Amino acid sequence: MTKKKNPTAVEPAEISKAEINERLAKLGIATVLIGYDGCGDSGCIESVEARGADNQKIELPKKLVSITLQDWNYDSDKPGYVVTRTVKRKVPIQEAIENWCYHLLEDHFPGWELNEGSQGTIEFDIAKKSAEFEHGENVYTTHTRRLVV
Repeated sequence: MTKKKNPTAVEPAEISKAEINERLAKLGIATVLIGYDGCGDSGCIESVEARGADNQKIELPKKLVSITLQDWNYDSDKPGYVVTRTVKRKVPIQEAIENWCYHLLEDHFPGWELNEGSQGTIEFDIAKKSAEFEHGENVYTTHTRRLVV
């Protein structure tokens, strides 16, 4: 028997999005710009920069916030299988933003960190509750020439 997904259920990433947007709005943050880079089977969030409506940089607080996060673990008994669960944890808001970004990257650009990799930015508009990606994929090319002299 196949377990059907509840059509009214809210995905954990959506819960995180709502919680993060709410907290950032309370801090007076209008946009957040995230830079990421990955290649050779490794990738990371390079920068997180918050700005107010006046476009001035705002320091993210170090205070811990309780937030719903995706917890990803590799199952050593089943190679290549990832166990995902939803957990409530207290983390700095920057860590919550980074976790959300990794989730978005895997959803929209799976394998973004593999082989030649990719890089880009994600800009969150807090008032619109939206994220805009600028994503570049790196491609390895080979040019072969045959020469007979």
